[in-house]
Amino acid sequence: MHITASFEQLLQQEIGAPSLVLTTNEVITPLAILRYLPRNRLVLRAKWQDRIVAVKIFFHPFKAYWHWQRENHGLQLLQQAGIETPLLLYQGKNQTKTAYIILTTYIENAGHFDDYLPETTTALPFLKTHIDMMTKLHKKNYVQKDWHINNFLYTNQAIYAIDAGQIKHILWQKETARFSNLALFLSILSDDYQSLYRDLYDYYCDAMALPYNKSYTWVLKQITYHQKQRWHNQQSKLFRTSSQIICKQTFSLRLLRTTTTRTKAWSHLLANPDFVFSDDATYLKKGNSSTVVKTVIDENSDKNTYVIKRYNIKNKWHAFLRFWQPTRAAINWRFSHFLLALGIPTPTPCAMFEYRFGPLRRKSFFISQWQNGEPLDTYLQQATAEQQQLIAKQIIAIFKKLFSAQIIHGDTKASNWLVENEKVYLLDLDGMKQYKNTHLFMRAHQQEWQRFLKNWKQQEIINIFLNLKK
Repeated sequence: MHITASFEQLLQQEIGAPSLVLTTNEVITPLAILRYLPRNRLVLRAKWQDRIVAVKIFFHPFKAYWHWQRENHGLQLLQQAGIETPLLLYQGKNQTKTAYIILTTYIENAGHFDDYLPETTTALPFLKTHIDMMTKLHKKNYVQKDWHINNFLYTNQAIYAIDAGQIKHILWQKETARFSNLALFLSILSDDYQSLYRDLYDYYCDAMALPYNKSYTWVLKQITYHQKQRWHNQQSKLFRTSSQIICKQTFSLRLLRTTTTRTKAWSHLLANPDFVFSDDATYLKKGNSSTVVKTVIDENSDKNTYVIKRYNIKNKWHAFLRFWQPTRAAINWRFSHFLLALGIPTPTPCAMFEYRFGPLRRKSFFISQWQNGEPLDTYLQQATAEQQQLIAKQIIAIFKKLFSAQIIHGDTKASNWLVENEKVYLLDLDGMKQYKNTHLFMRAHQQEWQRFLKNWKQQEIINIFLNLKK
């Protein structure tokens, strides 16, 4: 994770001391930031007693002790259940008593869930190891309330649980709680793995020696519930500071950025985003309502090409209307994260910037990674029949996911779909809308589908989509 401040400045800001010293007078030397939640907690890779360790520092103004105690208790519960977890080396306060600290062994050369998750056809053994971990907890009447893919580390030898703060004791309705917890784990898998749900459900029941008191249909409903709940929770974090997002808000501006943009180059750009729109910029669009440029930010980064959209105010009447509505940059920010949560490929959102007058919105900017690819209409005209089928299936799958979430894209013209390496990406999300009224949504969805079909003059391409949508 990149930061603009030094370790000394960051520690001074959060714990009131420029260095990390334990009550035993031993100094911890920070090496890298693994996770940072401002005014809450910091996770470091560090050096202590000539060894590399993981350090969790809790400094919330009111909840630091509670968070620290909960993590300690969770680690003990994991160990009692026989689950691999980093070895606890130290727990206590720092020397100035301004933070609570947990030191554990650092797991070298470890990866995350997405790094190790195999393709659907070979994923079952890997996922069953997680069911084994779950049953160990459940047999002790504990549940992991946060089956998050970043709460585990993977090596070729073992799976380690690294976040124990959400390990809870089951007090009542034990079978309901267990099956709901199983559904919570299954809900983190993308739709591609739905075919494995039944096998994993059966494997869990056998491992727990449980009668099938909770039907498979009930578990499927719980999976849908947890997916919606996860998005609701994620959405609440999109417009405030969290582990992945930094929020800065004053009377005259609101800035949201991902933690990956904590570099000097990004900070320089976000201090004045209009600076990019110079005469020698690479313009993708020059319009009255929006201007789009392609630019390079942070040349030292591997992925350094981005698209910056500036949403303009055309006149006083347009300004008056925009005062009260969410900016198109905010809409793009929200739905970019939403689509990625749904497993719909779209350019990665990086930052959103709004000029404001208190609560009134003015000009805004949205920045995302540049996505290579060929416009959908161009690709399909040159593609083989097999490639056309492959791409059409992906598009129909995207429409189905949007349909389930009652979302309308707003402009399904062919240029808003890109194809790269036989993978479809959906672009330009600033016209997206989520409906609460099913009747209104159904009418809008039908209009959007008809608009999509108008992209194609060749009846054979239209027939491919119509046959797949049945």
